Amino acid sequence: MVTRAELQFILKICRRVASTIAVRLGEIHGTPMGMPLFAADRTDAKFFAYTPRHTVPSPAPILAGHIYLCDLLDDEAPERYLRILCHELFHFVDDEKVHEIVDHGKLGGALDLPHAQRMHNADNFALFAMHAHLGRAPSPF
Repeated sequence: MVTRAELQFILKICRRVASTIAVRLGEIHGTPMGMPLFAADRTDAKFFAYTPRHTVPSPAPILAGHIYLCDLLDDEAPERYLRILCHELFHFVDDEKVHEIVDHGKLGGALDLPHAQRMHNADNFALFAMHAHLGRAPSPF
């Protein structure tokens, strides 16, 4: 039963990502709906990209409901760029409560995590998506 529930959770999260992309690109409704999915970070953040959990006060408006792309992302190889975007999309579609998808451990250690942590780790979902997309294991971080 646990394995089936975990597979259903993975399917639900992957469907949420596909739906989010389709709605935000207007494929479902014919025109773009809601706020843009991606926004540029204008605060000189030292991240590649991030998804804020809640709207936080700051000099520049940082809002939940966006994935912020930072300047460091511009210099990444295409495969790593896609993996970072996948990672952030999985944060974006979680429910922030029971089934929160977080960052467990350091980059590159996703496969070394205990099973329970892998089931809620954004890097593991990104690895799965990239493997499915590329037809092979993605390049290491």
